[in-house]
Parts: sequence; structure tokens; C-alpha cells
Amino acid sequence: MRKSPPAIRCLSDAGNADNSDRERSSVREEAPLEILRQFNLGVPVLSPPPPIRVRVDGRIPLEDMPWSLHCEVVSDRFRKFIEEHAPEHAQFFQVDFYGPKKLLPTQPYYIINWIRVIDCIDMQKSDYERYEILGSNGVFRNRFYSIVIDENRVQDDVKVFRLKHCEHYVGIRDDFAKQMRAAGLTGIQIYDLPHRHDMKQP
Repeated sequence: MRKSPPAIRCLSDAGNADNSDRERSSVREEAPLEILRQFNLGVPVLSPPPPIRVRVDGRIPLEDMPWSLHCEVVSDRFRKFIEEHAPEHAQFFQVDFYGPKKLLPTQPYYIINWIRVIDCIDMQKSDYERYEILGSNGVFRNRFYSIVIDENRVQDDVKVFRLKHCEHYVGIRDDFAKQMRAAGLTGIQIYDLPHRHDMKQP
């Protein structure tokens, strides 16, 4: 008999989930939106672009998951953790940093593309509306005001994933979030769903 599934939370790089006023490190991707969007769909990227230029801003040292604008950018330490504890959950594409020399990290950083998509939103119980993405020529998305997750739809081996029907949210098992924090990974923000900070620009 399956144990009660762990709660599903929201993994984000933005804001301060503990409501503190501490300064966060931040980065800014500089590439056309049509290139950056492909990393937020939950679909494997088969033809990766050249390394994307990313400007480093804010505090140092750079966190393992600094606050970014369009995509999640993560450290090599973060990559190794995911590849060890959640294999086949993500792709990693190295970025090309620039900015003040004193801010540049010595270890590689990557744009992370989460490639698991789970159909676990209870659409009957959730509150949402459909809207057309500005300038998309007929592409619609869902704007959620409340999300109800059916944790029983999330397979035991899935740790981090995008939510079907709301792919710009990254879901994470609560027990795996605690494991990431115990490993000392910095910058990760864990919120209840939905949360405005995780609304990456489409």
C-alpha cells in the first residue's frame, strides 16, 4: 500500500520565501524571448543554442540559484546534486557570464531545463482563466488564481517537474525540497502554489 504522498510545493529562484529582507544575487539573461521560452516548456531541447549571455548583478558570492528574469540559472554544484539525486529530470546548458570581474563566479553556471511534466492539477477544483500571450498570434495560457494539486498523480520517482496546463510553475516534492536545503544549496525559494514570484515572463 502506497504511503500518503508528500505535499507539492513551488520551486522558484525569485523573492525571499522566508519574508526576510536579505539581499539576493541576481542575473539577467540576454537573448531573444523565442530562444529563452524553450527552457520553460518542460520539453527536451534537441538543438541547443550557443551559450547564452548572462549579466551578473547584485551581491556576491553568486547563489547556487540566483534570481533571474526568464529562466532558472543554476551552479555546477546544483547541477551535480540534481544529476545524483534526480537523474533524467533536467537538461543543463552552460551560460556565458559577463559583468564586473569581481562578481563573476569561478564555477560554471547553467540554464536548467526541467523536462518532467506531470498532469497533477485538479482543474475542477482550481480557479483559473485562459488568456492570449501578447504578440503570440493565438497562443493561449492559463492564469491561475488558485491551484489544487492531486499528489496521487505524481509518481514516486518524480522529484521536480513542470505542471501540465501551467508549465511556468515548477513543482517540487516537499521532502526533496528539504533534501536540497540540507545539502546547503543556496538561493532556492520554496512557496505554496500558486505564487506570483514564480511567474516567469512568457
